Amino acid sequence: MKCLECGDAFANQNIRQHLLDIHLLTAEEYYLKVNPGCEPVCGVCGTPTELISLSIGFKKTCGIECLSIVHSKTMSKIHEDLPVMFSEIGRKNILKLHEDNPEMARQNGKKTGRTTMLKLHEDPNWTNQNSRKGGKVGGPAALKKMRENTVRLRKEIGFATTDEKLFFDYFINKFKTQYEPDIGLGNGRLPDFLINGILVVELQGGVHNAPFKKEQDAKKKKIILAKGYKYLAIWNEELKNLDKVYNKIKGTL
Repeated sequence: MKCLECGDAFANQNIRQHLLDIHLLTAEEYYLKVNPGCEPVCGVCGTPTELISLSIGFKKTCGIECLSIVHSKTMSKIHEDLPVMFSEIGRKNILKLHEDNPEMARQNGKKTGRTTMLKLHEDPNWTNQNSRKGGKVGGPAALKKMRENTVRLRKEIGFATTDEKLFFDYFINKFKTQYEPDIGLGNGRLPDFLINGILVVELQGGVHNAPFKKEQDAKKKKIILAKGYKYLAIWNEELKNLDKVYNKIKGTL
């Protein structure tokens, strides 16, 4: 570090002694002399603050309490100045950011916690389903994990999900129950179940609350009804009471 009083250069640890011995200045006095606009007081309460170093300057606050107040005010100012971060950017842009930067998605998943993720994805079931399956909530990794699980389950039990197997095993002896029959929906679309040749039953997990799935489901339902079939959506959670589901199906037929 160069002494601005005489121009001599010193190691950081030696300049303080040089200032005292040669220029009769404490480090604090020297810093204020070469930085005349500096105010060495706490920005909150006005208490004098300590010099951190000649290269950094004085502390901005006198202690942890005042520092907490500064942080609080700073975050409030950020939120006021950048409302786009919390409203206008929207769910789609957040997901796009995570797709473009998987490391960001991974870190945000750790830091933001369940409340923020529920806000982003607008559906607790969507979050819970993906959390149970071990994927990154709502992102491409979750969808990839779900597809991998579907392929594995089809090989192991012959159904895309354990809920589908539960439904089929229970209702196969109560109605004429067909699993994923081709009823001419086009584009590879297959209904989950066809009951008595007339009622299409679709099982829906939390992912079906996501906006893109709602749009897909609405299009599929429209085609099913146009083909002359009846339509019934059943949430996976409803399968906890199969007798109630039975009555619901019977009432729709």
